[in-house]
Amino acid sequence: MDAVIIGSGLSGLTTAAFLTKQGFRTTLLEQHYQPGGYAHNFSRRGYRFEAAIHTAPLARTGVLFSLFEQLGIADAITTVRQDEMFRVKSGDKEYCIPHDPAHIRQALYDYFPEEKPGLDRFFADLEEVYTHMFTLFTPDKKGYPDKDPGFARKFQGQSYASYLAETFAGEEIQQVLGGQWPYVGIPPQRGSRLFLTMLFATHYFNGSHSIRGGFSTLVDALLECIERGGGQVVLKEEVSSINIENKYARGVYTTSDRYYEADLVVADCNPYLLHHTLIPEQWQSKRFHRRLSLLQPSLSSVAVYLGMKPGYEEYVQGNVILWYDDMACQEELYTYTRNKTPYQGDYLMILNPREPLGEKPVLTLLTFADQKQNTQWKSEKERVGQKMVDALCSLYPGLEAYIDLIETGSPDTFYRYTRNEEGAIYGFENSCEPFQETKLSYTTHIKNLYQCGHWSLPGCGVYNVITNGYTVAKQIQQDRDNGKI
Repeated sequence: MDAVIIGSGLSGLTTAAFLTKQGFRTTLLEQHYQPGGYAHNFSRRGYRFEAAIHTAPLARTGVLFSLFEQLGIADAITTVRQDEMFRVKSGDKEYCIPHDPAHIRQALYDYFPEEKPGLDRFFADLEEVYTHMFTLFTPDKKGYPDKDPGFARKFQGQSYASYLAETFAGEEIQQVLGGQWPYVGIPPQRGSRLFLTMLFATHYFNGSHSIRGGFSTLVDALLECIERGGGQVVLKEEVSSINIENKYARGVYTTSDRYYEADLVVADCNPYLLHHTLIPEQWQSKRFHRRLSLLQPSLSSVAVYLGMKPGYEEYVQGNVILWYDDMACQEELYTYTRNKTPYQGDYLMILNPREPLGEKPVLTLLTFADQKQNTQWKSEKERVGQKMVDALCSLYPGLEAYIDLIETGSPDTFYRYTRNEEGAIYGFENSCEPFQETKLSYTTHIKNLYQCGHWSLPGCGVYNVITNGYTVAKQIQQDRDNGKI
C-alpha cells in the first residue's frame, strides 16, 4: 500500500517511520527546504541555535526510547541530561526543580515543609497520570489506553490552578509549580489540569534532556529509517489539494503540478489549512468547520537568539529559567498578550543549553506573542527583542558585555517555517475547556485521510507528538488489518 504524509514535523516523521516499518510504501512531502518542523537548528556567524525545541524527557529507559528501539534508531541518538527540569525566579527568590524524582521530591519538601500532605498527593497524582497515559507504548499495545470514565472525571475539565489550590494551602508553592506554564503557552488559571500534570509527570519520570548535535539529529535518524525501509522524503514540495473520490482520499496534488497517488493520506499540518483548503470544497465537513471554530490556536512567540562570549556562565545558572517580575500575575501576563489589557508586568523564558550545538556558547530568550495583535512584526520584533535583552541584563548585571550576536524571530517567522495557524508554537491551546482538551481525533470524515501532530491528542511537546505519530500509525495498521483501507 502507498501512504502519503503531508508535513515533516516529528509526528509526521514518526508516523512515516512506523508505516514504513509495517510495509507501507511511504512518501513524505514537506513544503520547506528543511525537514523537521520546529526540530531544526540554524547558524549565524559561527553560533548554532536550536530553533524551537530545547529539552525533552528522553530517559533511555523511558517511553520514547522504547519507540526508538522499535524503529532501530536508538543508537543514533545521544542525549545530554540537564541537571534541572526548570527553575522559577522572581525578585530575590529562586526555586530550582531538579532532574529526577528523588531530588525533585527532596527539593520541594525542603522548600515547602509545611506542604508535605499536599506534596504527597501531588506525587501520587503524577504516578497515576503517568501510569495511565504513558506506559502502554510497547510493541504489544495499541497506544493510548481504553476509555476510563473514572480517570476522565478525576482529571479532565479542571484548571491546573484549581487543582493546585485544592492540593496546597500556600500560594507560593502553587505559583512555583504553576510557573512551568510557558512550556505549553497557557497559564494555570486556564490550563488543563490533565495536560499540565502530564507535562510535569513526563519530565519527573523521564528527566530533561537535549540531544547531542541538536534535535535535527533525531530528524535525521527518522529520515534514515524511512529511506532505509524504501520510503522517500521530498522537500520544497507543497501540497495544494487532496484528491478525494467517493469519500476516499486517493492522493495529493502539489503546487509544482505533480500528483502523488496513494491508498491513504496522513496530514501533519495546520488543520485549518487541511479542512478549509486542501480538502476540496464539496468534500468539506460543516462539523469539522464548527469544531475548528470552537478551538483556539496557541500563542506564538518572539524569540531572541544570543551568541555569547565565554565567561557568561558565571552569571546565568540553570538550563531553563522562568522569570516573573510578579509570580502572582501569571494570568495577567497571558491576558495582556492576548488582548493588550493594561498590565505592565513582565516575564522571560531563558534557555541556557548545558552543551551548545557548536563551539560557541548561546542563550535563547522567549516571550509569548499573538500574531493578530500586530501587522508589522518585521519592525515590532526588534522592539520586543531589545526589551527582552534589557530585561535579561537587568537580571544579570554585567552580562551585556558578553553578548556578541543578537538574532530575533517573530510569529511570522514561526508561520513561515511551519504554516501553523497564527504562528502557533503549541498547536491548539491546552486549556481546560472541553473542546480544547479533546482537540482533534486521528481520523476524519474522509475515509483513508488521517491527521497527526500537535493539533491532535495528546497535544504539544516532543513527547506528545512522537507518541501521537506512533498511535496514528497503529490506527492505520489496525484499519488495514480489518479491511477498512
